[in-house]
Amino acid sequence: MSDFELMKQLNRTCALARRKPKRADGGGRHKKRAFGHLLDTLMTRDGMSQQELADALGIRPQSVSEAVSILDERGLIRREKSPSDGRKTLIYITPAGVARREDAANSGRAHAEAFFSALTEQEKQTLGALLEKLSAAQEESEDQEDRENQEDQEERVRKERTNG
Repeated sequence: MSDFELMKQLNRTCALARRKPKRADGGGRHKKRAFGHLLDTLMTRDGMSQQELADALGIRPQSVSEAVSILDERGLIRREKSPSDGRKTLIYITPAGVARREDAANSGRAHAEAFFSALTEQEKQTLGALLEKLSAAQEESEDQEDRENQEDQEERVRKERTNG
């Protein structure tokens, strides 16, 4: 199998792995993954401001505001004024929000178990090691590229200073 064919197969497999089954209640797949990430963030660090959530999630504050409104309407989070700064609103996950994330985690575990059921334990270990090796090599390649770009930028700045 060529590298290109292997990459196509890996992409296909990843797409299939991400495809979760429809919910048992008949609803569609979750439309906004950011909702889950937002709730997960609050589970680890409850009581964050919208700006802190935006920074933690790497998304625009406007997107957080929209998500917070929807999650508040659904009873998955609650908003409270900051006791130390009345201008700031803090976001907290509710028991219903925790339950929703726990259900999602259980569903995710069941999905992963079903997806990997075709592999033996040894094959799973081998696959994990191979994926880790590929990830490490890719990260190193990207780091090297970043260092080279930084060096190129520094060289351009030096030339501009000496020519200017």
